[in-house]
Amino acid sequence: MKADIQLLPCEIEVVTKREHGFVKETEWVKAGLYDFFQFSKPIPPSLIKGGHSGGVIAYPIAVVRLESGEFKTVNANEVRMKPQEDGE
Repeated sequence: MKADIQLLPCEIEVVTKREHGFVKETEWVKAGLYDFFQFSKPIPPSLIKGGHSGGVIAYPIAVVRLESGEFKTVNANEVRMKPQEDGE
């Protein structure tokens, strides 16, 4: 089975070094953007008296394909679009 998908050229930000749980270094890696989607997850109410009443958390994510062929989801703010040239 062959699927011919047109991906937009982009770069994603990848963490390369952490110290004590904090991000120290990142780098931009070439990828192909498949599409943006909305991630949504229900949050149960707090069991503590006076706690929050629960709800839903939602935010945009991007589905990208790395040069290795692996598909990955990343936060939308970790994607940088590359300008397309006339020949592409």
